[in-house]
Amino acid sequence: MVESDPSLTSKLKQLADKGLDYPLVLSGSSVSFIEKELLDSSSPLFGRRALQIKLKPLPFYYARKFWKMGWEEALYAYTMIGGTPAYLGYTYSSSSVEEVIRRVFTYGSPLLEEGDLLFHEESFKRSETYKRIMRALAKGYRSPSKLASACGLDARSIYYYLEVLERLDLVRLRAPMGKRKGALAEIIDEYFRFYYSVVVELKGAAEAGVDVSGDVKERLEELVPETFERVAEQSLPLPLLYSLRILKTKPVEVGKWWHKGEEIDLIVRDERSATFVEVKWSELGEEEVRRVIERLKEKARKSGLMKEKNYFLVVCKRCEGGVELLKVLEEAERKGLEL
Repeated sequence: MVESDPSLTSKLKQLADKGLDYPLVLSGSSVSFIEKELLDSSSPLFGRRALQIKLKPLPFYYARKFWKMGWEEALYAYTMIGGTPAYLGYTYSSSSVEEVIRRVFTYGSPLLEEGDLLFHEESFKRSETYKRIMRALAKGYRSPSKLASACGLDARSIYYYLEVLERLDLVRLRAPMGKRKGALAEIIDEYFRFYYSVVVELKGAAEAGVDVSGDVKERLEELVPETFERVAEQSLPLPLLYSLRILKTKPVEVGKWWHKGEEIDLIVRDERSATFVEVKWSELGEEEVRRVIERLKEKARKSGLMKEKNYFLVVCKRCEGGVELLKVLEEAERKGLEL
């Protein structure tokens, strides 16, 4: 509409200044357009918004309800599709991982192209550079210097591209908790990680009619553990778990830590306490859980992030003697608690 009538935003400004008897909602998926034409200081509408919402992808807890499958299978599906409702809609009511794979790799499926098309729809300059960066991240180049080298870019310019990708919630660049240096980049949108790890390599074969399901399943086994870790970090409602006393540390500061090959998957801290979390995509008995916690305590001491009170948690596919978290969340949802 704005392209066909550039004066539209000025007309909307006049309407807003006169006062409306109803709310005016402007919605769109092109982040660059909304930031430039609606939110930027040069826009006629600047300063007139009463509410601004940047919708995030659905967390796993809600996204899994798009499919008719158990939570473990749903995590494999989530690894492929992520939490964007439009993408979830393409696989709605799938009852198995195999069905999701078929829908993604069917000739003509939008999910075979969306990972590339986004960078053109968003009117990116140098769209091929962004795609090179995403491919390099998917291959494991995570430090900015190595990422720049892999993409043939100047080491200083890589931060500009990463900042744009961060604004789109596709990539995250962060340093270890307690440190300012040593930041690493990672793809945090599951669909885009799957697209640049798997789809770009197999879509040619899929479009030629080759059955790629075996290759996809093999690659999924490599990708699922990282998705599970991110689900534990980003999709678990930490404030709710704190209110239910499953988490004993108020989630004031949340992050992860790594140093010289040592890593702590998730750390939650407040003024007096810290909770250190190890995430394992595996089934653990009580003795194995104890060993994991002892190892976690060693890493916590090395991190320098321990507090007056310290707690240690293991999140795994199944832990003998543990709390079944999905049941806790389902009960909280039935009670109307905010997840």
